Amino acid sequence: MGCWDVFCFACDNPCHSLFKNYIEGIENDYKEYINSKNNKSYKIDSYYKNLFQKIGSDPKFFTKLKNLYKTTQWLNNNTFLTVDDKIIHGCKEVSCNTNFRDSKGNVYFQTLNSYQYNEISEKVNCGVFLHTDCWKFIKTHYKINLKYSDLPAIYKKNEYNKINSKINYGVMEKYWVQDFNFFQVSIDSNEYVCENPLKNLKNQSRIKKILTQLKLNTDPKRIGPAVSATFYPDKTIKYGLDGGLWIKSAGKWVKIKEPVKSTSITIDYNKTDKKILNYLNKIVCIGEPTNIPIFILNVKSDKKMKKTYKIDLVGTEKQINHLNK
Repeated sequence: MGCWDVFCFACDNPCHSLFKNYIEGIENDYKEYINSKNNKSYKIDSYYKNLFQKIGSDPKFFTKLKNLYKTTQWLNNNTFLTVDDKIIHGCKEVSCNTNFRDSKGNVYFQTLNSYQYNEISEKVNCGVFLHTDCWKFIKTHYKINLKYSDLPAIYKKNEYNKINSKINYGVMEKYWVQDFNFFQVSIDSNEYVCENPLKNLKNQSRIKKILTQLKLNTDPKRIGPAVSATFYPDKTIKYGLDGGLWIKSAGKWVKIKEPVKSTSITIDYNKTDKKILNYLNKIVCIGEPTNIPIFILNVKSDKKMKKTYKIDLVGTEKQINHLNK
């Protein structure tokens, strides 16, 4: 089936621009279609027949498409938000729309049901992308440096397009196919949805309606989890802005009263007991929700010793003491 596009949770455009070879390909296919109208042996499926009929009714279609190629170049510059709350600017999509590489060569994995890590060291390189200019737009209009923990990232089985199934992306959902349907965008004369929100006011308005649904926290005095409790079921545990642990109870975040404790452990994948590795793999990073009161703060590899990692954790005193045993 090949690769499927993934979409920015802010503007819902893909992680790349319209490709020039896509334009050249559809131009060639359209010419072949026109030249073969009287050829009874020429076969074409209903999708392309319908598409070419629409193209034929708009003499400016290919001009619009080439302009769209130019205006979508900003989509190639991405920011990655990792589950341990790092903000990585200057990322490019490098593999099947789910792998992103930063300027230092580090690779990050989009986690919308598309990637399963096998080692705890890979956890901290998971997360979600958004376009760097979408991140800047949010910083300008909401006065926050958006992190993973600010997002209601709840993945639903077989949901590959949305960070949260409750978010409505309006007209953009019409263009969700294996390769984002830039052709239909031009047919609909909706090019504005693909334009940079730092420059296009109409697209700004559309994106604000999406961001409103995310309920981003803009209160500088907030001490609990940044994300709204309304997205999660009761007994969900999140890491708070105050460094404490919070649990959802009766519809709101309530601070866990048990003392919080930090610890660091070093593991060697070649020597550590599998039971310990399995337990560690159940622990999520600080940006994620969980049902056990312990989080991974950071994972750092030992460059001299392969498969050896230092893991910083924070949790309730009971959980940390249990881990240290």
